[in-house]
Amino acid sequence: MLNADLIPGQEYAFREKRILGSPLHRVKLLEHVRGRKWRAKWIKPHPNLIDYLSTEQVIVPWKDQAAFLKEERDRESMRRHNLKLGFSASSPISEAIESVIDSVGDEVHFNNGDLSGTRDQLERLKGRARLENLQLDEIYPRYLDRQGRLHLPFETALELARAFCMTEPGTPLTNVEATERNWSLTATRPNGEYIIPLLNHHRASWALIRQWCGQDAAIAARENRIAELERLVWDAVYVLQKAGLDGEANKLRRTVS
Repeated sequence: MLNADLIPGQEYAFREKRILGSPLHRVKLLEHVRGRKWRAKWIKPHPNLIDYLSTEQVIVPWKDQAAFLKEERDRESMRRHNLKLGFSASSPISEAIESVIDSVGDEVHFNNGDLSGTRDQLERLKGRARLENLQLDEIYPRYLDRQGRLHLPFETALELARAFCMTEPGTPLTNVEATERNWSLTATRPNGEYIIPLLNHHRASWALIRQWCGQDAAIAARENRIAELERLVWDAVYVLQKAGLDGEANKLRRTVS
């Protein structure tokens, strides 16, 4: 907790080591000494022990300790679940999901394999992604934190991100195209080579986003159409030449040469 949030005379949960699962001590803050140091009285264990502690060791008000421990267990359960699915925070898929969710706005976040937002925010994302049949209450694992934000696992974040790309491709692609263009320009300027590794690193996740948005398919269809039109033009050039209309044939030839 922050110094500004601590109140002398109030009881708090204290953790000697910030390690998951380590016990919480019940303490009462007596006075602020200096910096991050506080003088406190232990209530449990070691009743009436007077000692000093640091702000970062104060976890939550004691009245919230049960809710905090449940949230900590839920978060760890989600982490283990995501790891079983092969989640890696540095993978192109994870980075692509994070980029897409960031583009959504509406205070929905994807962090370390965890998609979070209020129920209303996640319902709006479902609607924009046209996944109305996705039932949030049937997703496992999921949990509601102390701030009222619902947390959903990695595979749900992936499903929503891909569906969102199909329904609103311009939203995530705008960020991708702008970032890639700016970084590419920076890389070509004097002393701009520092950004090349970063640019190359993100190309894999950007390629995934383009695939999810159907951009690759659209580009391929456009190229095929262009090739088809070029063949028609060359056929017309041949017909005109055969008819002795060399001037008209040359005009057409110049359009495709």
